[in-house]
Amino acid sequence: MRADVNETSKYHAYFIIPEGFLSVMDMVSKAFIKHTVNKKITSGYTYMPFSGEGSIFIDMLINTIATIVFPLALSLLLPVFLYLVVLEKEEKLIQMMRMNGMSIINYWFINFLYNFLISLATNIVFYLFGYIFLDMSFFHNTSPLVLAIVFLGWILAQIGLSTFLQVFLSSSRAANIIGYLVAIWTNLIGATLSVAMFQFPIEQPIGFTMWPTFAFTRVFYLLFTYCSMDQCINSLSALTP
Repeated sequence: MRADVNETSKYHAYFIIPEGFLSVMDMVSKAFIKHTVNKKITSGYTYMPFSGEGSIFIDMLINTIATIVFPLALSLLLPVFLYLVVLEKEEKLIQMMRMNGMSIINYWFINFLYNFLISLATNIVFYLFGYIFLDMSFFHNTSPLVLAIVFLGWILAQIGLSTFLQVFLSSSRAANIIGYLVAIWTNLIGATLSVAMFQFPIEQPIGFTMWPTFAFTRVFYLLFTYCSMDQCINSLSALTP
């Protein structure tokens, strides 16, 4: 996901040179000095303060934390879905329902419908809570249609991921543990990739987006980043391929 960035924005200077580039430049400088004069120095880097714009750092900090917390909060239904379907398989409930005439197609349809409605209700509550109680531009200025597409995609991804993982599990206890490991750790890894390795405007390699949680955290990171620059994605037309 990309959007046109206004380079005249007061926030633009904070994103044109990611910290990784500055770290590499610092390491090269220290190595050059040590090689030429055989002296070891201790150096570092920091952003020059911009007069009257101290709140920018606070906004960036809030958005960085939100990049980690919000996707994680919306991912905790994954272990629940995985646990329930593996529990029914472990307790032979699926076999019992099939013996009583239930079609396996109907079983999976009801399972999908139940998970979808639970996820939909959770995402609606999440959005309304953020819009009403949290004074963040992300909720007020980001297009509801864009967020609806993101939430819908993540709902379907969670359901599909839980259905895929249950094939390899036969213990509800193992399903519970693996579900939380996948939900928590892959979100943390995905957020770390976006915040530390592939900071805006560097594009994240397409291979990382093949895993749903990495793609989900990346989308949240980009949405929060644009809001940090006072350029929230307020319509689908603001997105570019």
